[in-house]
Amino acid sequence: TELKFSLDNFDHRFDDFRFEGAVLTVDLLIGSEALRVGKFIVDEIPKKLTILSISALDYMAKFDKPVAGTSIGGVTLAELLNQVCTACGVTLYTQSFLNSTYTAPVITDLSDLSYRQIVSWIAELSGNNAWIDSNGELRLSWYGENQGTSTIEIAPSVRREFELDENAITLTGIVFRNGDTETVFGTNDYALVVEGNSLLNPVDAASILGAVQSKITGFSYRPF
Repeated sequence: TELKFSLDNFDHRFDDFRFEGAVLTVDLLIGSEALRVGKFIVDEIPKKLTILSISALDYMAKFDKPVAGTSIGGVTLAELLNQVCTACGVTLYTQSFLNSTYTAPVITDLSDLSYRQIVSWIAELSGNNAWIDSNGELRLSWYGENQGTSTIEIAPSVRREFELDENAITLTGIVFRNGDTETVFGTNDYALVVEGNSLLNPVDAASILGAVQSKITGFSYRPF
């Protein structure tokens, strides 16, 4: 998530302030209630003008650095995610998730490998999105999880401008690509593709991706 705003500096009060790396905790006051929006790190140094343009990113940006050491993996996905969060200074909120006890293979080629890629691979193997919550903590979840029993619909009327697709899209399975080989879990009518995930041993694809397929198959959404 990106935060952008303009700061009044007509009296030059911020001329000596060091913005680079500064952490901004943002709350919105709605009536008498404060709603925490999130924590953001200033991404770009603003030019010292009378109006300062501030740009900041949420804590997901902390994962944008190369993996340290000579290898990574050889532990469960849950242990690996904790290691990544510790290395990047991010608190992990979600401790238990699908396939969290799966032991990932050891990766020794760390060239061009970032911690964000590791987080992405773990999210993929757990059938989740990885996202930063309003407290700056990393969460793994799928759409609608922990929503409770109420039904929430985001209707087109909430958008000022929109184009609504005629039909909903329903996920039907997963296609696992390993070299020239494709394996389908579920059906490939509208399947998500898993390819190049170094945390998945191909011999374990049936059990790991089969579990993910069972979780996401049947999920429908209407793009607009």
